[in-house]
Amino acid sequence: MCILALILSPCNFPLVFMLQGIFVLIDIDFAFCNGFKI
Repeated sequence: MCILALILSPCNFPLVFMLQGIFVLIDIDFAFCNGFKI
């Protein structure tokens, strides 16, 4: 699960809290799954 990998990533962890919201998380998850590292 890409969203799980995103949440567990130390450098992206604060970003998850900073950008709260389902649509934002889905957008990040989509980019993350396609090899675009935030």
